[in-house]
Amino acid sequence: MMNRFNKVKNLYNNNYIFSRVMDIKLNEDYASKHFKKAVRAAGLNDNIHFHTLRHSFASRLILKGVSLFVVKELLGREDIRTTQIYSHLKTENLVNAISFLEI
Repeated sequence: MMNRFNKVKNLYNNNYIFSRVMDIKLNEDYASKHFKKAVRAAGLNDNIHFHTLRHSFASRLILKGVSLFVVKELLGREDIRTTQIYSHLKTENLVNAISFLEI
């Protein structure tokens, strides 16, 4: 059975999400500038940057209960301390964590 990752990888047939030619990645500045143009064209908040996608991805995974160690691997980080900046705790998450101890 093929998992989602393999389906996506087979669909694009390369190692990069943003590429012009197979296995040749786009320059980060190119992708970032085009993303910013799209944000402005959509009338969205100008504080939204390309890196916002990465931050939101990591934060949402953590809020859904995914381990920091798994998020670290997905982000390609070497050090768990770098990944910790993406974990935002809400009071609701703290209460939910304690509820696991209830019988």
